[in-house]
Amino acid sequence: MSVNQALLRAEDVLLDLHVTTRQGLFDVAAAHFAREWGLPQSMIVDRLLARERIGSTGLGQGLAIPHARLEEATNVAVLFVRPEYPIPFDAPDGKPVSDLLLMVVPARSPQMYLVLLSEIAQLFGDRAFREKLRAANDPAAVAACFASLKVSS
Repeated sequence: MSVNQALLRAEDVLLDLHVTTRQGLFDVAAAHFAREWGLPQSMIVDRLLARERIGSTGLGQGLAIPHARLEEATNVAVLFVRPEYPIPFDAPDGKPVSDLLLMVVPARSPQMYLVLLSEIAQLFGDRAFREKLRAANDPAAVAACFASLKVSS
């Protein structure tokens, strides 16, 4: 039986994180995914970096959706990060990134992965959503911004 769960849990929100580079961000994110989801830390860093070499996951307007497909993942794992200071991310508008939603998704579910990326990109494209997200100043408030998105497990 498939159960729809919220995309983002409050415990998967890191605010005012002290990172200054993409590599530092990916290191912290991979450690979180390893600790919270039991996923292989070094493999996550490698996959996130490999995805960025294909093209930046920065969307513009200070937003990015770094993501990796992983054979070892059995569920979608998501982490929201708001760095203490925006970090360079090669976004199309040239602006640094201040709000990131990182995802590790099962490699065996490419359709779910594409649908989820599309839904997140649509949310990020909505000005009212971006304003609400930027006004959220604690993990529960950030997680609540994404409450409309569900994943099947």
